[in-house]
Amino acid sequence: MDKHRQTEQRRHTRRKVGVCAWLQFNGDDATRGMVSVDLAPEGAQFSSIRPIEIGERVLVRLQLGPSHPTVECKGAVCWAAPMPNRLNHFGVRFVDLNDDERASIESFLQRPSARPALAAV
Repeated sequence: MDKHRQTEQRRHTRRKVGVCAWLQFNGDDATRGMVSVDLAPEGAQFSSIRPIEIGERVLVRLQLGPSHPTVECKGAVCWAAPMPNRLNHFGVRFVDLNDDERASIESFLQRPSARPALAAV
């Protein structure tokens, strides 16, 4: 595991699925369009050229597709890893999903095209 990651205990399997997302970091006026690397009901992984700090707060809007509503929630960066290609991989833990939003993500992840990425711990 990368030295920049904190130990995480996952309750759900992450699914390797690209979801269009809009992220706005606390203190940053820009809203950045990104595609998720993986997704679970409790969080997601993204990549950005922007330097990322563990603990940063972020507003996340996930566009799950035409049959699912857009999910908007607050999140916190729980790990960050700068890569040799100058991208910064980072994980966001969702902190205020309501039951309907969580159910929408779970339903979206049941699609056959959302394949497992990381095993649950």
